[in-house]
Amino acid sequence: MPRRMLLVLDAGPLIALAAGGGLEALARLDASFLLPAFLLPEAVAEEVLVQGHLGLADPGRIEAFLTKAGVVRVRPKDSGLVDRVAANPRLSRADAAALVVAHERGGRLVADDRSLRAAARAMGVSLGGSLFLVFSAVEQGLLSRDGAVDLVRRMITTGWYCSPTLFDAFQERMLG
Repeated sequence: MPRRMLLVLDAGPLIALAAGGGLEALARLDASFLLPAFLLPEAVAEEVLVQGHLGLADPGRIEAFLTKAGVVRVRPKDSGLVDRVAANPRLSRADAAALVVAHERGGRLVADDRSLRAAARAMGVSLGGSLFLVFSAVEQGLLSRDGAVDLVRRMITTGWYCSPTLFDAFQERMLG
């Protein structure tokens, strides 16, 4: 039986995928294949749904995804560790909460932010990002390879940053 994979969501991938129109495919990830369990720290939910992000993504679309995908909202157990991680001036309190939840639960942190990813590597936390989620949807047949490339292009058009080198490698992997 495959091991259940816990995916701890940070704000960046949620916003980018919502802005690009990709949350619908993500909400249908087949549990018999990947067995995902999505966790969303309350601080990240607050950041995405209440504070908003300059109109980049519709909070209603994100809320619908959270419900449809069965995303479980959680709080970190060790608030002291959150405080220590949040002392990094490059990380928000929500970033720190996401990292600590992934660390505590042995989950994969799904984040695109460079500083957050560096902190996760320093703590030995497994990582994925927006492209990881898009690729997972392709593997399950929820997105075509062409559709995945188009989705990533839309994400970039709406303000999500992806280096040209990374995009080229992704496109090559998708389209051959």
